[in-house]
Amino acid sequence: MKYLVHNIHFVLALVSLLLYLVRGSFLLLNKPSQTMMSLAALTSLALFGTGLALVYSSTSMSFANYWVVTKIVTTLLYVFFGVMAFRSELPKQNAIVLWLFGLIAFAYTFAIAKGLLSPLT
Repeated sequence: MKYLVHNIHFVLALVSLLLYLVRGSFLLLNKPSQTMMSLAALTSLALFGTGLALVYSSTSMSFANYWVVTKIVTTLLYVFFGVMAFRSELPKQNAIVLWLFGLIAFAYTFAIAKGLLSPLT
């Protein structure tokens, strides 16, 4: 079961990144898409849910572990920057900067998950 949840989580992370990149291209083209926003929100929610399921199902991971806490915080930052970037009342320059911060948060989260970087302590 844990292996299945892990694979679903990995696929959701890739789908989330793909949707984020597509939404970023829509941002650059000034073409907002309500459908893409809904898909991205559902994907982010499922990604977060599977992440929590992984923490719950694993005996070696707990909320006392810096690795887990850092991944949760950086995932929330990724979602926050995405939400802020795609607000229609923002100037385009600010939206692009926030979108890039979201990409950085995603990249950092991914690097932690793959063991390429150590979490913040």
